[in-house]
Amino acid sequence: MKNIHTYDEFINESRVGLILNDLLNQMVMNTKLVSDVLTIIKLAKEDKEGNAEKAVELMMKNHKLSKEVALEAVTRIFKSAFEWVK
Repeated sequence: MKNIHTYDEFINESRVGLILNDLLNQMVMNTKLVSDVLTIIKLAKEDKEGNAEKAVELMMKNHKLSKEVALEAVTRIFKSAFEWVK
């Protein structure tokens, strides 16, 4: 293994760096997903026409989901949100 002098070299050339980089990317994606789920719950609680479509578009755009998968995710989130409100 060669000497590593910069953070970029550490991330790109060491095994630990590659694992760390992968974990950081997963954390960012998980944070984004949690944020979007909270937004979808807010849309569900508002109970306005068109909010389900907005939620589906959000999931499709931010998480590269097909319309069918995004619709299923939003349906489950909306259902859970309504159950929590009871």
